[in-house]
Amino acid sequence: MANDLADLSLLSLAHDLSPRSSLNPATGSMDKRNHGNAAGVWQLDFQFGYDGDNALFGATSVDMGADYVAVTDHNTCKVHLYSGVNVHPALRFRKTFNVPHRPWDVAVSPDGRCFVTDDGPVVNIFNSKGQYLSKLPISNPPYDNMTEVLSVRIDDKRRVLVGERVVTDVRGVVPATQDRISIYTLDGSLVKSFNIDIPPWHMAILPNGNIAVSPDCRDNVRIYDMNGSLQCRLPPPNGVSTMAWCPSGVCCSRQGEIFIGCREGEVGVYRYTSSGEYLGCITKDPHVPTVSVNIPRGMAMTKDGDTLLVADWASIKVFSRGRLV
Repeated sequence: MANDLADLSLLSLAHDLSPRSSLNPATGSMDKRNHGNAAGVWQLDFQFGYDGDNALFGATSVDMGADYVAVTDHNTCKVHLYSGVNVHPALRFRKTFNVPHRPWDVAVSPDGRCFVTDDGPVVNIFNSKGQYLSKLPISNPPYDNMTEVLSVRIDDKRRVLVGERVVTDVRGVVPATQDRISIYTLDGSLVKSFNIDIPPWHMAILPNGNIAVSPDCRDNVRIYDMNGSLQCRLPPPNGVSTMAWCPSGVCCSRQGEIFIGCREGEVGVYRYTSSGEYLGCITKDPHVPTVSVNIPRGMAMTKDGDTLLVADWASIKVFSRGRLV
């Protein structure tokens, strides 16, 4: 994760952002209730990107830089940038820029560059103004032109982790594929590459350097080490059947917590320990019948672990950790 927004005055947006408010998804207004859950108390503070000329129509990923938030809009082939450091309101629309194909994932480097995957064989790199800089070519012969880049993250060592799906044989009715993670330096030099057993549609990096990978389908999130060895699988939450469990976005806090979005079935954002112990759902309010997310995809966490941004297809939802009294 790039530099955090923990010291932003996030609660200064022009909504009622009472510490005990939650958002009515149908109206965008705020209900004065907590999200009580087994993991403690989290609340939905506000959402952005859901209206106006630059509304989101397919938010799949969100990441934070030192002075801006980047959001991919899959359906419009755009990346949206929002400013927000010590300003009022804390987050305001900065600009949008086009990418060659449908963007899926975004990662912001410590120096403010924007790394974007977009259904192609490269990672496109832009500056903080949305100007194209270069590309990170994914070229491991003999499959140079048959690699789909799925996800991208940047670790604390300033290395770029790229989730890839490689077509290894096109002769069958269904092409054979191999899923893998490749690690590059920021200048594009390949450090290592290793195979994994699920498609890396979403990735997150744990504080110990392990990698959480979500397949964006009815399967389990897996934890791998930096050599590709499987460490554990995260099962569905207590009481949720495998048919109602479709993990999508995944995010890790610096304290070691793992947050998993479920986009079908038991829709919500669920919290685990780094060892796989289920802690609770942060997005279900026991006081109202609706959940506060619709199609949660990519997520980003501030360094202090108290604010979670969720790309929820038609908006970005911002949750904060409440303090038990």
